[in-house]
Amino acid sequence: MDLPARPVEESPTFKRVRQARRHELWRVAHPFDPEVAVRIICRFPADDHAVLALIGFDKKTIGDVFYASAATHGEALVDAWLRQQGGTP
Repeated sequence: MDLPARPVEESPTFKRVRQARRHELWRVAHPFDPEVAVRIICRFPADDHAVLALIGFDKKTIGDVFYASAATHGEALVDAWLRQQGGTP
């Protein structure tokens, strides 16, 4: 809610999902907690649009392997959303 526009560079809170190839996806991180590693994968359709949250998951048990499946799943959700909006994936 406090973000004035889509991120243009990575920060401790927002990092690009490098495994995503077709759409720019970002992961939202939280401060380190040894008990949980929640990640929310999101897309910023435009500077003046709200964040479209795609996936939330506690990746603590599987680590960074999570991002490969999150990118695939997230891009499929973006494609479906674009089709619904009348755009092309």
